[in-house]
Parts: sequence; structure tokens; C-alpha cells
Amino acid sequence: MESEDLVKAEEAVVKTSEEVNQELLQIADSNEAFKTERNDILKVDPRFIFVVPGHNVRDFSRPDVIEQLNELRESIRVRGVITPLKCSREKIGVDKNGNNVFKYFVGDGETRLRAVRELLEEGVIVARVPVLLAPANSNEADKVIDMITANKSHRFIPLELGKAYQKLINMGYNEEEIASAMGKKLTNGKPNVQHVKDCLDLLGLGHEIQKEMSKGKITANNVRQIDNSLKGEIKDKTERRKAVEEKLINALTEARLEGEETKIGKFLKVEEKSREEVISDNVEELLSILPNKKRYLRDEFVLFVKLLKAGHSLEDSIESVFTVDEEDAQTGS
Repeated sequence: MESEDLVKAEEAVVKTSEEVNQELLQIADSNEAFKTERNDILKVDPRFIFVVPGHNVRDFSRPDVIEQLNELRESIRVRGVITPLKCSREKIGVDKNGNNVFKYFVGDGETRLRAVRELLEEGVIVARVPVLLAPANSNEADKVIDMITANKSHRFIPLELGKAYQKLINMGYNEEEIASAMGKKLTNGKPNVQHVKDCLDLLGLGHEIQKEMSKGKITANNVRQIDNSLKGEIKDKTERRKAVEEKLINALTEARLEGEETKIGKFLKVEEKSREEVISDNVEELLSILPNKKRYLRDEFVLFVKLLKAGHSLEDSIESVFTVDEEDAQTGS
């Protein structure tokens, strides 16, 4: 589907006027074949299913998402929709027989809905799609969390996760609560707060970089690699981010000149640092996150360095070695 058609489709989706409600009621009155079947899984006429603008953080212009959409469309053409859409609903009136008529809003399953709409535009009949209703007491935060955690087969990229996490922060969640809700844990079972921070940091990158990340030409790992290489010489985070963007743009330009737009890794010109150098560059950050900045025994530090050399992350190593019991945490000793 062309981008212009997608825009038209989205414009149709956002209609919530009384006029649209009346159109739906007329459909409900005129054709018994499109009545919702009541069961554990509802069977709903797809014309009654809408998306909530701004809810889904998925970038539908991503090449891999477009490919997935095309595959889903062809699968649905043959087999119908297999996996139910998860929706909330809103009563808009009653039909001529006194039955309640609802509008449905998709929380998880927008790609499937888009595939169905493309088939409907082709003239393919998709009479009903399976729908699971979200719990009546679920709030907006629940819907965001469900959208992310339910997508196991086609995961969100870190930039999209950052957008979802920012939504949750705007709703009052903190980084630790987000990590817990998403099931992101360190090996010791504690919430992986650094994962949330890393995804949120990507939102501070410029529009052009974010666009190239959505295309798959720049990865979150590329960003992290450059950022780590510059920590020793540029301490200010804002200035370092500008330098990161400059290096990414230069690498992207060189890749394009050679006709290699997909991967920019070999054009980054980042000098690999030893783990000892990485630790040295991050000393201030390390000290700031050590619990209570207590004095540690030599044996603990030896274990800490061994974990780093074995490939464990900085935060994971700290959490595993430098633990503070409840009494020490309260007394500050």
C-alpha cells in the first residue's frame, strides 16, 4: 500500500464522530451476517475495529515491518486471521433489535488489522476477525505494557521501546518500575534499569539519526559503541551526544558512497578499548552508582573485575558484587 493510501486509512481510523457511529449502526441493522458472535473469543466485523492514534510505537515504514505486513496479508487471504486482536470497546448504541453495538479499539494487533484493511480494499471479503477483550479495569499504562510484552515474534527495536517507555514515564512510572513491568532483569533478578535508560537515551538523538535507525541502517549498538569510545575525552553527556551524531552521519555518508547503506559498522572508525580503559573512562559514573559509596574489600573488587573480563555488563557486575544489606542501607554505614 502506498504511503498516501496509508495516510487515508489512518484518517479513516481516527474518525470518532456521531456520523461514523450512525454508519456503524446502519451496518449492524442491515446485515445480520456481520453481527458480533459472543464467545470467549469474539468474532467482530473489521469495519467496527479502529486504532487509537499515537498508541502504537511501531514504525510501519520499517522495511522489516512492511515485509511482515505483506506476509500477514497473504496468510490472511488464505487462512483468515488466526491470532486474535486484543481490543477495548465502546458502546455506541443499539440496533433495531435492541442489541448493543460497539466500536472496538485495537491495543495489540494493529499489523493484522492493517493487513485485513488492505484485503478489504482489494475487494476480498473478511467477514469477521477474532477479538479478545482487554480487562475492563485496564488503564492506558496496562495497554502500553501489553503492546510491548505481547509482541514476541516481531519485537520492537530499541528506539520504539524508548518511545513506549517515555509514555510510561509520562504516566508516572519510574525506570525501575518499567524494567520490572517489561520483565527486563539482571542475572541477580533485579530490574535492568540500564536497559530502560539506554532506550530512553535514543530519543535524544536527532530526527535524521532516528529515521535511519527505523530503516535499520543504524543500530542501537552502533550508538552505544561510539558513545563508549568517547566517554574518556568528552564527559558532558550533551556534547558527547552531538559528537556521536556527527560520527554516525559521517559513517552513513561513507557507506552510501560505497553503495553499502545497510550496515555502517565498518565505517564507524571507533577504536576498540580494553575493559580496563572502559572502566577508567567510567570511574565517576561507577562511583556515583556504588551503593552508599562504602569502602569495599580487595577481594570484592577482584571479583568485580573478573566479571567484567568475562563479558558481564558494568551494571550487572556491580549489582552482583557490591550488595548492601538493609541495615547498612538505613544507617548509611
